Amino acid sequence: MKVFNRMGVGLAALIMTALWTGCDDDNTGTDADNKKLVEMKSVSTSTYNDGESYTMIDVYVYTYNADGTLASWELDMERSNDIYSIDNGALTWTADTIYESSQDGFSVTYALNDDNRIEQMTSTIVGIDFRYTYAYDSAGRLTTANITSGIMNYTYTDGVITSATYRTTFDPDYGYDDYTLQYTWTYSTQTCRGYNPAYLIGCGLTSAYSDLPEMQIYTVCPELVNLRSNRMPTELVVTTPDTDNASAVRDTRSLTFDYVLDDDGYVEQVIVCRKYSSVTTDITYTFTWE
Repeated sequence: MKVFNRMGVGLAALIMTALWTGCDDDNTGTDADNKKLVEMKSVSTSTYNDGESYTMIDVYVYTYNADGTLASWELDMERSNDIYSIDNGALTWTADTIYESSQDGFSVTYALNDDNRIEQMTSTIVGIDFRYTYAYDSAGRLTTANITSGIMNYTYTDGVITSATYRTTFDPDYGYDDYTLQYTWTYSTQTCRGYNPAYLIGCGLTSAYSDLPEMQIYTVCPELVNLRSNRMPTELVVTTPDTDNASAVRDTRSLTFDYVLDDDGYVEQVIVCRKYSSVTTDITYTFTWE
């Protein structure tokens, strides 16, 4: 995780077989069908128009309890160079709450509804509290995320998110502009085994400005927000309409996705190219499943 707005890219782990939902209809119960994500490495290189660039590396390692639930995650400091990361976390599970804490003083409490979905997240980072809430429709699909300074609303087609809208809720007294972001996804017809961590890229579960969820549990346990999917997005386009001209676009951010699957059909690598303004960022995620 990164400290707020840099809490970062955390992707991890399959947990709690009893909570798994509809990701792989061909599950036969073999070892190959039940791999867990034990390591994630991300290498992010940002290049500016003037040629300047920098590279950030994160390597996360995950451990599990005997019942299959995620026990802990740790940033491998010897293989990482991201000084903004909180470097460890431990989780405690109860019937209706998940508590996460780190040695750095970071803590998060996740409140679950009757369907074992997260309905509220309360986090404390360097003494500052943040609260996020989530709403679901009658089919159990995530429809609304009330997140940092705004609200995300999701639209589904054939069971996957195909568009979303983010609307700011800034206090005008602080002098911020009120604006909207429009998200549109395109998918491949190909699917992976297990689940695809890249399905959550851009979903804005904690911040509309992060490509990946800032809190690791959402990609570690996407079934907790009913976003566990084996579908594979190939493009995400985010536009900001002009506040003075609704038919015009103020700016556009685009992301493209390329995949490498392992011999068992799990996502082994995702290569993301993000283009926004004068910056191009190439991010390679490498996943180790066992």
